[in-house]
Parts: sequence; C-alpha cells; structure tokens
Amino acid sequence: MGLPITRTHRPNPTHVEVEPGVSELEEISYINCEDLRTISPMLLERRFGRAEETVLFRVGLVLRRLLAL
Repeated sequence: MGLPITRTHRPNPTHVEVEPGVSELEEISYINCEDLRTISPMLLERRFGRAEETVLFRVGLVLRRLLAL
C-alpha cells in the first residue's frame, strides 16, 4: 500500500504534514491519506524519504478514521 506525498498545501483533515530535515525531503510536504492505493513492489527500489514516528502515528489515526477501523 502507498500514500502519495505532495508539496501543495490544502486545508484538508486527511493530509498529514511532513517537515523537511529528518524526513530527508527538501520542503514541507503533505501525505494524502485519502488516496490510499496499492503499488508494485518494483516501485520500491529506491527510498524517497523517511517519516518520524509522530507522522506515522498521525497517518495511522487518519487511515483508521477513513477506513472506519
């Protein structure tokens, strides 16, 4: 499963902000939790960045709410 990341800020409660720095991203970015999709393992050959535990926790909360889990 994968979630797209964008640099475009939209005031949407299903977007989780990712700060640059530790994430290895160059700009503030936003994980679009409403666009959950399956992706081929072949696309996972290279790492684009990393997420801190707090970001993963917030993504988990949003996904549980969206999927009614």
